[in-house]
Amino acid sequence: MSYKLESAEEAKRLQEQEKMEAYSIAQEFGGFQLPEQSVLLDAGCGEGALSRFFRGNYPSLTIEACDLSEIRLKQAQETNAQHDINFFHSNLETIAKDSNLYDAIVCRYVFEHLQDPLKVAREFARVLRPGGKAWICDLDNLFIGFHTVDDEFNSVLQRVSTKVGVDLYMGRKIPAILRKAGFKIQNTQMYCHQFSGEGLEQEKKNYLRRFSQMETTFKRALRGIMEFEEFRDRYITLMDDNGSNMFLSKFVVEAVK
Repeated sequence: MSYKLESAEEAKRLQEQEKMEAYSIAQEFGGFQLPEQSVLLDAGCGEGALSRFFRGNYPSLTIEACDLSEIRLKQAQETNAQHDINFFHSNLETIAKDSNLYDAIVCRYVFEHLQDPLKVAREFARVLRPGGKAWICDLDNLFIGFHTVDDEFNSVLQRVSTKVGVDLYMGRKIPAILRKAGFKIQNTQMYCHQFSGEGLEQEKKNYLRRFSQMETTFKRALRGIMEFEEFRDRYITLMDDNGSNMFLSKFVVEAVK
C-alpha cells in the first residue's frame, strides 16, 4: 500500500497512528539494547517518531536519520528541533555515508514499500560496523487482515490486494532477506493485534485517512472491479459488522552483521 510520502497530511496521520496500541513503538523496539555512546541510524525515518523514541530512552546516543522524501525530512527537522538528531536526505539503496560507520540501524514500516529490499539490506550491512545490529520492523497483513460476512467484498479485497504496489506480506519475509544479505538472525518476534471496541473506532478513522491519502492508488487498483467510493464505504461499514474480523500482524527482527 504505497503511502503518499510527499503529503503533509500523511505526516499528521502517522502522528495520530503512533498513539494507537496496535502501532506501539515501545512494544516493537522497547527490548532493543545499545551500549552508551553508540551511533544509530534511523533508516527511512519519516517524520522522526522512531528517532524520538530512541532519544528519549538513550540520551547519550548519536542519532542520525535519513529519508528519501524532502517534505518528510523538513517535517522531521521541525518536529524534532530540540532532540539533537542529525537528519539527512538519502536513498536507502545507496546511503550517503561511509562503510562501517554505525553501531546499529533501526528501520520501521519501510521494507514493504521498497523496490529491492535485498539491495537495501546489503546496504545496511555495508554501513554497519562488524558486530553491528539491525532491528527491522514491518507489517504483515495490513489492509487484508480483514474477513467479512460479505463474500463478494472478500473476493474484491483479495483481487485489489495484488494491485496496490506494496508487499502486504513483507513482515514474514524480513528474516530471510536479512540472511541473504549476510546477517545472522538473533531474534524474531511476531505480534498480532485484533481490533475491537475503541481500538476499532480508532482504526476506522485511521483507514479513512489512509483511503483519502491513497485515493489515486486505489482507483488504479480497482479499475474495472468496483468504484473507489463504494469500496471505501463498504470497507468501513463492514468493520462494524460483528461477523467481521480485523487484525494486524507485525514482525520485529534483530540481526547482527
